[in-house]
Amino acid sequence: MKPKTELFLYTLLWGVNIVARPTFHSMNESFEGWSWRNGLLRRVQRLEQEGLVSVDERLGEKIITLTQKGRLLALGGFDPVVFWNSEWDGKWRIISFDLPESKRKLRHALRLTLRNQNFGCLQRSIWITPHHLENKLREKGIELKNHKGFAIMEGIFLGGADNKSIVESAWNFDHINNLYSRHRAILQESRSSECKEEIFNEWAKRELNLWREVIHMDPFLPRQLLPRGYQGIKGWELRMKVLGNLKKVF
Repeated sequence: MKPKTELFLYTLLWGVNIVARPTFHSMNESFEGWSWRNGLLRRVQRLEQEGLVSVDERLGEKIITLTQKGRLLALGGFDPVVFWNSEWDGKWRIISFDLPESKRKLRHALRLTLRNQNFGCLQRSIWITPHHLENKLREKGIELKNHKGFAIMEGIFLGGADNKSIVESAWNFDHINNLYSRHRAILQESRSSECKEEIFNEWAKRELNLWREVIHMDPFLPRQLLPRGYQGIKGWELRMKVLGNLKKVF
């Protein structure tokens, strides 16, 4: 998704309706003139075709709202609460591989895929997740199933292995919590983002960029697997509170 489009969905999600309220430039300018000047009307039409927004006209005003699909994208691609509240079935999904040096590029691509899907790394060739496998990863497995030394497994760890110890070994939660601390600092600057569109846009870009870093690293595990001191849930609640308050600002 283009950054401008993501920022646009972001403003709609949090009630900063810069399309229906062209107050940043001129109260006397028509909606169509203001929208075309900013390239927004075409963007709205495209997003409507993609099922990300809906457009209604009431009393001569165009009302633009996010669809559920658009809301999900504006949140960063998914709602973490769904993952935290999910019921874990007690089974780990385990990827194990030992690809030869001649398959170095394939090996690197697989590790990148696993990391991008927030698998935890127990060893360089053993990766785990409590979540059900996504189709993209299943396709990767099908692609590799004919290679020796590659397996997708589902099961539990024996020998008295503690699941929370496994979690702390597979993911770097010190780094994840540090990202949440940095993100919290940006959220606490939100009052300085008031009033001017330029100031808000700059602040929103910083907030979005760091949130992308967070979701790239955090596996968003079910609550029963979360390690002590995990900052994710409090960080998300603060984000919802701060961004929700933007509706009172604009």
